[in-house]
Amino acid sequence: MSDLPHPLWSSDVNLGCFADLEIPARWIGGREFAGMSDRARWALLRCLKVAWHERPAGSLPADQFALCEIAGLGDQLEAWAEIEADVLRDWILCADERFYFRPWEETILAAWDRRTRRRSTAQQSQARRRLVDMLQEAGVNDAARIPRRRLEDVLEAWVERGGPELRGETRRRAAVQLASDCGLLPGDEMRAGQVADVRAHLSLKSFKN
Repeated sequence: MSDLPHPLWSSDVNLGCFADLEIPARWIGGREFAGMSDRARWALLRCLKVAWHERPAGSLPADQFALCEIAGLGDQLEAWAEIEADVLRDWILCADERFYFRPWEETILAAWDRRTRRRSTAQQSQARRRLVDMLQEAGVNDAARIPRRRLEDVLEAWVERGGPELRGETRRRAAVQLASDCGLLPGDEMRAGQVADVRAHLSLKSFKN
């Protein structure tokens, strides 16, 4: 059993190819960084740039050949050995055989939180656009003008009814029924401002018969 510590953050943490590199100003302005040789500082900055885009973000493989290459030294292992201690001073080797940059812990987790929130927002936006298209096909000609909050209520009802799993004619009929239950079709008794509890109205079995 390995005595190495667990990784500092989840293996799922991935900041993507286009996330901006963030280096803690307090750390880069510290004495340890300032006291490094020019070669060691340059190598460390290269390692940080690569690590930011790794998965998990903020980590590097514990492989001397890979680290030498990442540091910009090619296959010059002797040159890497001379600066390795300085470059890896603030990195910790974990049980997954990767080095994690300890000063980055808060920065990495904050950046990951921002990315997951943006991703969630983007997915919700896509879901709303798909719902608008579906409602238009069901006969709701002004679906694009439905207020966002109301559209989210309709989307929630659609998901709870299992609508996203339906296909073909069954899906079309379910969409028409949803639009009617929500008062979105011309001539419906329900009006746009009166959102009924459509969650309990419909049994999906009626669409499968």
